[in-house]
Amino acid sequence: MAASGAAGEQVRALMGSLGQCQLDRAETLLAEGADPNFILQPAPTFVLTAASAVCGEKCSAEAFALLIRHGFDVNLAPQSEPQMTPLFHCLSASDAAGSRYLIEHGADLARIETEPLRLFGRGFSRAGRSPDAVVAQAINEELARRAAKEVKAPEPRKPIYPDPHPEVPPPEPGGVYTPGTQISGPCAHYGWIPENAGCGDSGEEVFIGTKIVTQGWDAAIGPADGCKPVELPPLPGTYRVVVFETRTHWVGDNCYQNIGKVYFSRKSQSIEHPGYTFEVVSAKEAGQKPKSGIVRIMEPVEGDQFAFDDSHPTGELVLSVLAKYAGDNTSVEFSTDSLGDSEIRIVPASNPPKGTARATIIIRGLPPSNGDFGTFTIRAKGNVAGTDSVRVKLFYDPAARNHPGHGNPLYTGTPNWFYYWSQTRAGKPVNYRYKPVLRECKKGSRPAQGRYVHNKDTLYISDAVFTGPCMRRVAGAPDAGKQSTGIDCFAEIVRHENVHRREYQSWWGPHGVRLPECEYDDIPGSLYRKLAGLDSDRDLVPDDVERRLAARGCDAHNSHSCLGRPDPRLLDVEMNAYIEAWRQWRIGTSDKEDWSKCGKQWHDRSVCPY
Repeated sequence: MAASGAAGEQVRALMGSLGQCQLDRAETLLAEGADPNFILQPAPTFVLTAASAVCGEKCSAEAFALLIRHGFDVNLAPQSEPQMTPLFHCLSASDAAGSRYLIEHGADLARIETEPLRLFGRGFSRAGRSPDAVVAQAINEELARRAAKEVKAPEPRKPIYPDPHPEVPPPEPGGVYTPGTQISGPCAHYGWIPENAGCGDSGEEVFIGTKIVTQGWDAAIGPADGCKPVELPPLPGTYRVVVFETRTHWVGDNCYQNIGKVYFSRKSQSIEHPGYTFEVVSAKEAGQKPKSGIVRIMEPVEGDQFAFDDSHPTGELVLSVLAKYAGDNTSVEFSTDSLGDSEIRIVPASNPPKGTARATIIIRGLPPSNGDFGTFTIRAKGNVAGTDSVRVKLFYDPAARNHPGHGNPLYTGTPNWFYYWSQTRAGKPVNYRYKPVLRECKKGSRPAQGRYVHNKDTLYISDAVFTGPCMRRVAGAPDAGKQSTGIDCFAEIVRHENVHRREYQSWWGPHGVRLPECEYDDIPGSLYRKLAGLDSDRDLVPDDVERRLAARGCDAHNSHSCLGRPDPRLLDVEMNAYIEAWRQWRIGTSDKEDWSKCGKQWHDRSVCPY
């Protein structure tokens, strides 16, 4: 039923509870009279039911059990979309547990159209993305039932040559056909092989699984599954029909005269019908107009940029695709690149207008490698002819914490920017750790972006690197007058603190001193007295080092004496860290490696808070 007013608010609350797996709250709402069989239609082509909220959630089976106890119809569907049952929702969401529960409790697969049902069958098969034996078996049984109803007995025909098995005629009598002609026949494997093929290196034929590959063309052996029609070879020529006893389990390496070399696997088979031939000619020779078609992807467009959301623990990216087709095409199939370990589902829209194809691409889970982001190709192929593709750019949310590296102690709890920037030139080859906030060593000082803690021999990077910017580069330095931001600030601070690491170990190691996090502010009395004789001006540079660097203006009794400090207010300990980091890292070096939303390659700055 359609819900409105107070009832509408009640079912919306029910949807929210189900979608968040708050089943106690959902049960309370149902007990108070919320209708489990509601249908909300906020837009003419947009329908919501309880299954919309439940399917895809971890608690889907438990949620359906609760709904059924309160009178839920497992075959509920809007009149305008009769196949949009709860089971259709769960199959579309690759929800094995929810789909299995519905099937076991009376959900009717017969309501779902054949083409989407075939797609679901592949998705839940052993090799699919959501393997489930119960769901796959139920789908296959329904498809087999439909195929059995559609199969018609072949019409009696006189074979060209004597046929020892008249009950298994060839798919068609010998004759002339154009490329792309579809033929059908009994459920057996047929291979189309050039009549004059030899057994040597040239003209060699190879059967691989359910494919035949010969002289550059590739045609399916068929009809195999449900006696589907099979398309004839695309190249003109004369071909021989080869029939095998069974559909699978082939072995051997046999050479047949006028057929060629045939490779099998596991079980030898014999050729039962060696005499039938047919000829494939060009469409022009047959006096037919060649089939043609065009396909164009309208949305998204080349170069569009998309970012994963911040959902935890695994982010998700949803893309809408629109294609137009014309000519002899009647449908379009979409495909995409793979993306690391991410799960990619393509859900075709049901009943789009003629000449239009729509689909939703759902990418779940960020890939492990920074290099997996960036160019991502979406393809469209007409069922007769025509292809098109667009390349879009994929990004991650840098402030989110849904990257796949949380199993590594180094990256547990870290934001995406730290995880992915660490894989680029900006983060290599230095070792460091993430710390959200570094303690304030001097009151009123700006938040520290990085710090080398000598007594732990650990270099820390904080969130202040991400929010930036870094210190303005002084005259004479590379990129003078500029301030690093984002991945550049990250690279600069990593190198700056690594200079401190190298110098602290060199300067203080011979004295057996390991400085605490806030240096003199943290030094206990005994260490303080020891340092008083080693660092007279308390600038964190030992007196003996400053005496060796007298040519650079260093004075062991003046904490602001060494040349090279970009700001006269800085202690002598900073005489090298800034300049060396600026020399080591030019701004823009890793622009092409930065796939963070609002980073160096992101175009739409209107959505950027920083």
